[in-house]
Amino acid sequence: IKIGDFMMERKKAYLVLQDKTIFEGYSMGKNGVTIMKESRRTKLTKRLLRDSLVELMQTESIHKISIKQICETADINRTTFYAHYCDRYELLEDIERETAKGIRAEVDKVAGDNELEKQLERFFRYIIDNIERFRVLLRDCKDNTFALGLADLSIKKFISDEKFIKMKEDAKEFIYQYIINGSLNIIEKLIKNEIDKNPGEIARMFKAVVSGSISAFSYA
Repeated sequence: IKIGDFMMERKKAYLVLQDKTIFEGYSMGKNGVTIMKESRRTKLTKRLLRDSLVELMQTESIHKISIKQICETADINRTTFYAHYCDRYELLEDIERETAKGIRAEVDKVAGDNELEKQLERFFRYIIDNIERFRVLLRDCKDNTFALGLADLSIKKFISDEKFIKMKEDAKEFIYQYIINGSLNIIEKLIKNEIDKNPGEIARMFKAVVSGSISAFSYA
C-alpha cells in the first residue's frame, strides 16, 4: 500500500454508510443532523441484535445468515429488526462502530503524552478480551476499512511524532507501510491465538520496534 493510497483508505476507515462514523466518538445523520440519544429499550434491543449476529458469525459467513436467524437468536421479531436496521450488513456496520467506540474509550482512559505504552497495553488487552468479536469482524467485514481503522488507531501517536512528520516523503512512506502492516500482522496473530504474550509484553515490544524504526530513519 502506497502512503497516498493508504491515506485515502485511512479516511474511509472513519466512515460507514449513512454518514455515521466508526472510529470517531459521535455519529451524524444526513445533512449534518446529530442523531438523537437512544432510549434504554432501543440500546438493549440493538445490543441483543449485535450479540445475535456475532454469535451466528462464529459458524457462518454473514452472507449466509438470514434476518430470520438473527431475530430468532435474539428473540426479537422482524418488525423490530427493521425498525433499527435495513439489512444484516447495516447491523454489521453497527457492530464495527460499537466495537471501535469501545476500544477508543478503553485507550482514552489513559491520558497524557507519556502514557503510550499503557495505551497500547489497553488496546491489545481489549482485543484479547473481545477476541471472538474481533475474529468475526476482521474475517467478514465487507472491505478492509475496519482493519485499517483499527491498525491506524494503534499507530496514531507514532505518526503524530515530530520525528515522523519531519521525514522526507520516501522515508515516511517506507516507515508508514512498515508499521501499519506490522500492526495488522500483530492483530491478526492475536485473534488467531498465535502470540503467547500478555498485553503488557506485546505493548512494550510494539512500542520498542516502532519507536526504534522511526528514530533510525529520522535522519532521512
